[in-house]
Amino acid sequence: MPDLIIQVDDKEFDVSYIKNEPSNITINGKDFYIEHLKEIDENIHAFSVNNRVCQIEFDLDWDGTSTIYIDGFNFDVKVTDETRKLLKKFIQAARGSTNGNSMKLKAPMPGLVVKHIAEVGDEVKKGDPVIIIEAMKMENALKANEAGRVKKILVEPGQPVEKDAVLVEFEAL
Repeated sequence: MPDLIIQVDDKEFDVSYIKNEPSNITINGKDFYIEHLKEIDENIHAFSVNNRVCQIEFDLDWDGTSTIYIDGFNFDVKVTDETRKLLKKFIQAARGSTNGNSMKLKAPMPGLVVKHIAEVGDEVKKGDPVIIIEAMKMENALKANEAGRVKKILVEPGQPVEKDAVLVEFEAL
């Protein structure tokens, strides 16, 4: 399993590295020897990559897309780890199903209900957080997929839930 996933444009690169030897990394199965030569400025560094010297400038934004400048070329990149990628996939899969005027919010993965954010009778907009579950040691706010009114909350804090369990039912406004 890769340690990081780096997305450049629409291509993903799996990056693995040995934590005790940070100068050895593997990208999509290809080994690279990286040596930090010097810090030129706060975000500008000189590296040797497989014995080829290059200058890399980092404009990092850990909450979104970062930009890396390498020898005059710039790349917009997103860096994530495998756990965050899986969580994103599961949460996107949790979009509730619509059945007539009833909408359901389902658990994207097995987990533990932490707390309710919305209560029965509350009106929610699309994207509003409704319930928090803990999965894979991370808390995840599950959000309403459409505007509606909370009709039923089918789980209580502290309750374990399975993948695809219906957590909340909504009524259309």
